Amino acid sequence: MLSRLKGAFYQFLKLQYQSEAGRRRLGRGLRTHPGRVAAYEIVRRARSHAVRRVCVEVIQTLAETPAARAEFCALAERHHRRAPNDPVRFDIYAVALAHSDDTNKAVEVLFCEAAENFLAKNPDESNIAGARVGVGHEKEDYRFVAEASREATFQAPDALQLRLDYLKAAYAAGKLLRTDDATEFVARQYSIISSHPGPATSRELGVTIDHILATCAEALHSRIQLLRMRLNREPKVAVFFLSSTHALGHAVLDPYHFLALYRENFDRIIFMGPGRESYRPASRACLQIVEQFGDYVEITSANAQSQADLLLNLSWMSLGVHSAGPLTVFIDHYWSLLRQVVHRSRDEQDPFRHNDWHFTLPPYYISCGEQLCRRYNIDLTRPLIVMHVRDSGYHGIARQSFRDSAIEGYASAVEHLLDQGYQVVRIGDTSMPKLQTTRDGYIELPFVR
Repeated sequence: MLSRLKGAFYQFLKLQYQSEAGRRRLGRGLRTHPGRVAAYEIVRRARSHAVRRVCVEVIQTLAETPAARAEFCALAERHHRRAPNDPVRFDIYAVALAHSDDTNKAVEVLFCEAAENFLAKNPDESNIAGARVGVGHEKEDYRFVAEASREATFQAPDALQLRLDYLKAAYAAGKLLRTDDATEFVARQYSIISSHPGPATSRELGVTIDHILATCAEALHSRIQLLRMRLNREPKVAVFFLSSTHALGHAVLDPYHFLALYRENFDRIIFMGPGRESYRPASRACLQIVEQFGDYVEITSANAQSQADLLLNLSWMSLGVHSAGPLTVFIDHYWSLLRQVVHRSRDEQDPFRHNDWHFTLPPYYISCGEQLCRRYNIDLTRPLIVMHVRDSGYHGIARQSFRDSAIEGYASAVEHLLDQGYQVVRIGDTSMPKLQTTRDGYIELPFVR
């Protein structure tokens, strides 16, 4: 009877979580003491450490406010203090902190003596290693992530597969130009190599790259065969992974930099990424511009699920450039591409110059743009500056707030441009604060009617 009641309760919570209204109700409950106590008991009785970690992540996400997340951490700490030798209670406390707003406290607890002891005694039933990587990733401390991940390969090689922690580690290693580590972490995430302790061998790294190349070759076989017949020779095909479904800047700049660097070296450029239906309208428009210069191949469920997941996640990895037959696969993210652009532009012996080449717009886009300018009295015969100032409303990710700016800081620059005869058009959305000016020639597009 008790078992059936427990099952019905879990089913009820699952159904609540599946709807937006239900998630709001759960969130309100978690902002009360009885709700937090009930949530803690659910987590403590979870059937595995994997379920425990997911439950804590969900709880801290639904809690929504920093204060509510801190309250759940305080509750978990009290339970841990009552039974300091209980690894489950410590695990809940550590993971709760990892998903709170107090990252300094999280690091302190995750690397304390108790954490080391629990991890050493039962590494495969602990979330400590994964929580360490998660905290470092949130802080964008890539050296921290890479070192914590390398340590985990000796202590608990399987532990970082749970919540894509090895992919976070691979991203961090790529940022640090540690290509071998990045390749190994991808291989461990997808079980391309065995979960042995310690670093991968050079042969295992080679097997990983071969696996990626083979997966690409299989997905693109018919396209390459058709190109071969058309050219009547072995084609040169470049593959670049692209998945900027929401980030408008990356939807434009990543393929632009790639094409600027490499478009003249290949017979055909192929971009691989998620289905077009997953793109927001603005990003989809960018993709249409990009498709003038290469083929876009959707990675869908037609591929084996594990292969599709691997290919989709390569867009934010930096594993280098690898060739096999007609295929050259570029596994580079935006940092790597921008680094190449800067270094090549600074080399006086290199003919490459940044901005020597630009995208062209489809005629329909040009027509729409001209109509928009006429509607809002933007004179295309006069010089024009288009400005976007990123502020805290951009996407609300607190850990990236250092990139935000206040529009007031641009006031003097706008005034100077207007004095020089420029028009200044600001783009963005209606959540952004307005610049207080009534000067002719300054237009904030989101607010015009």
